[in-house]
Amino acid sequence: MRLPGTRWTTARAPRLDALDAAVEALDRLSIHYEALEGAETERVIRPLGLWFWGKVWTLVSWCELRDDFRMFRVDRIDAMEPVGKFRPERGKRLSDFYDEKDRR
Repeated sequence: MRLPGTRWTTARAPRLDALDAAVEALDRLSIHYEALEGAETERVIRPLGLWFWGKVWTLVSWCELRDDFRMFRVDRIDAMEPVGKFRPERGKRLSDFYDEKDRR
């Protein structure tokens, strides 16, 4: 299966399942990510939720490097590995992300 206009294939479905499981289990992840301009970066994130925008899946996360919310395209995550658990903290939860978006 392939979603039209995306880099998504069934080979990537296990990654989506793993990310969904990490959201549910409150697992911090170390990810290797390819930015839009091609730069590769490594981040430690707290995955908070998955969104599908009609063309791409994105992962809403708290990024420990940037100390802020970030959205990562799932098809640009090259590798990931659990690096421990996290506890939801005020200001770093999915509900806080929504509140911040509402203020903009």
